[in-house]
Order: sequence, then C-alpha cells, then structure tokens
Amino acid sequence: MAAKESNGQSKGGSQIEMPVGEPSGYGTHDEYFATRFQQGGRTVYSVDLSVPQLVATLPEPDPNRKEPGNRKINLSHAKDFGEYIRERENWVCPSLMLRAPDGEFEFRSQREIGGTELGILAVPRLARESLKILDGQHRILGFHLAWRAISDAVQKSREELTVARRNGPEEFVNEIQRRLDRQLGLRDRLSRARVSIDILIVDDPDAYKQVFVDIADNAKGVTRTLGARFDRRKVVHRALPLVIEHPLLKGRVEEESDRLSSTNPNLLTAKNVADIIRTVQVGASRRISKKLEMELEERKVAETANRFLDVIEDAFPDLKAIREGEESPAELRRSSLLGSATMLRVLAGVYHDLVLDEHSQMTDGELTQFFNKLSGHMQAPIAKRGPWTRGLFLESGMAPQASQGDIKKLVDKIAAWSAAPPRWMQE
Repeated sequence: MAAKESNGQSKGGSQIEMPVGEPSGYGTHDEYFATRFQQGGRTVYSVDLSVPQLVATLPEPDPNRKEPGNRKINLSHAKDFGEYIRERENWVCPSLMLRAPDGEFEFRSQREIGGTELGILAVPRLARESLKILDGQHRILGFHLAWRAISDAVQKSREELTVARRNGPEEFVNEIQRRLDRQLGLRDRLSRARVSIDILIVDDPDAYKQVFVDIADNAKGVTRTLGARFDRRKVVHRALPLVIEHPLLKGRVEEESDRLSSTNPNLLTAKNVADIIRTVQVGASRRISKKLEMELEERKVAETANRFLDVIEDAFPDLKAIREGEESPAELRRSSLLGSATMLRVLAGVYHDLVLDEHSQMTDGELTQFFNKLSGHMQAPIAKRGPWTRGLFLESGMAPQASQGDIKKLVDKIAAWSAAPPRWMQE
C-alpha cells in the first residue's frame, strides 16, 4: 500500500501522513477540570487528582527541610498515612491545600453558577515548583512513600517471577504470581482513587503564614478519647464498647475529653479504658503488632479485660464502693491512688504478667487476694515512708509517673512482691 503524502518523508522521497495534534508528552501545560471561586478575598482553584497524578504533579516534601509558612515534617506520621492508604480500601483524605503566586495559571471559564466558575485550569509544567503546601504535607509525603513502595514491590516481584519461571518449582512461581497480582490490584485501586486539592492564590509571605495559623487555630483536633471510640481499625477499640458496659465502668466513662477534671463525675476516659485493655492483653511494655491485630478477636479481648475489672473490684473496697454508688470518682481521685488511670494501668500490667503471661502461675482468685493486701496502702498522696518508691510517682504523690518505662518498672516491682512479699504486706 502506498503511503499518503504529508509532512514526513518516506524512504522513496514521498510524504508520510503524521497524526494530527501534538502528543501530550510534549505539552507545556497540564490541564484539569476545575472550579474557581472566592474565599476570604482570595481566588481559590479546586481540582481533583488521582494518586499517581498527585505524585507526578506535586514535589515530594523533604522531612529534613522546613518550608516557609509550615511546620517541620514528622516522617513517622507521613509513613503511617502511607501505610493507611495501602491497607485500607475505605481510606479517606480531606482536601489538600496548596498556595501559588498570582499569574502562574490559565483558567478558561465555561460556566458560572452562583459565584462558582466551572472550567479548565492550565498549570504550566515549568511552574510546578511554584505550588507550595499550606495544609497536608504529611499526607502528600505519605502518598509519595506509598506509591514508591508499591512500584518497588511490583518491580521486585516481577524480577523474582522471571527467576522463578526459569528455576522453578511451579508452586513457588504461583506464589510469586499471586503476590504480584495483589500488588498490581493495589496499584490499580489507588490509580482510580481521587484526591481533592484547593489552590489559594497568595503571594505575600505574611499572608500565607497567617493562612497556615488560621487553619491550625480553627481546626478542632480529634481527641484520643474520640479516636478510641470511633476508630475500628484496632481490636482494642473494637472491644471498647463491650468493656465500658462492665458494672464498674458503666455510666462512668468520659467520651469526649482526654483528661478528667477534679470534679468530673467519670472514673476514666475512653482512652484510659483502651490503654487498660491493651495492657491487660500484651503487658505494660508491648504494643499489639499487625500480626496479633489479625489474630485477636474483640469479644475475647473484652472478656479478658472484664476479668481484670472483676479482680480489682473484688480486691479494692474503694472500687466496690464506686460500683455501688457509695463513693464518687471525684472523691476517689482526691484520696486514693486508685483514682489515677495510670495506677489502674499498672495493675492491668501486673494482671497480665501474673495471670495471662505464658510463664505465670496465678489464678484470678489468687491475684484478687494478692491485690487485696495492697488495698490498705493506696492512700494518696503517698507517704514519705511507705511501700511506694517516690521516683516512680509524681511529685504530688497522687499518681505514678505515666511514661511507659516507669509504668513497667512499677509493674515489675509489684509483681515481684507476689513471690517475695515485703514485711508490710505480711502484717
């Protein structure tokens, strides 16, 4: 078939027809459907990008470099977000907020509705570095880290698959193929997801620093107590609703704040209860691993925590009085170490080590008797000459130090008394 004549030359000197239009890879602009509106006297463009588009368009934030008008990046926080979007199919990400100087973009308005213009936003590729982060730097870095991890995993699996097909055995080939299919599925899932981005047009350094401060001042963060109640990713949080129904806690758990005031009618916050559940399950110095998260079942976790609550309620008359309504949590906080959430977490650690640990020997009943011997020594503030080591307690003497290391030291100290009771416990 003879080639049609066009701008290109064939070997015989005739013209070859070339495609009409310019390949997108040679374009000077990236174009997006967008809206344009006014907010606080500033122009704002709103677009949405897929995860690979976001990674390709927005420069990767540098954890070692603090950008003007923003805080220093916490790399661990960014990594956690990257893991979150990879592990959760139902992940959520609020709009990211960027800033850019005036005059960098072109906007072709197609229609205006109630003050919002719909159109096409053209971003010059040479001006990508003009896009700076106002809010969302940890999420943007998390997207970069997640996409790179997925790409690296796909590449590694493809290379391993090539070697396995050459060397066998077939079961190994199939195993790698299944892993590669999962990774490609994850890549495809994220490539279809969209992330909203708002771009504020602002040039003045003082102005964009003020925007950052205004965002931080007006954003009400989620307390850990609310997180414990609403987050269902962790088995401890899923067990929480079952544990707060225990008679000692029912109607006595703060559901909003992370702290209890001196007059708060509740015994613990939801976060405190979650910490106790976790400590009962794995001890004072451990976290629940991803593998254990998958193995544990929330009902059994709740049952174990409720066994601990039964033990301390039976061992300590003050807690029995709380359950019976004969004493208020506020009164307990003023007079007893048992009014401290940290002290209850210490007792939870002792319960784990003496009852649940694979090397433990005690039953719930035996530990109840052991704890009962401590019940007469729970007065607060602690005495200068008493059983409690002052270095492990706050200067006020009303509660133990709350660091994980100090909690573990106190757990070990009390647990050791079960094997070698000090003289004051034998009186």
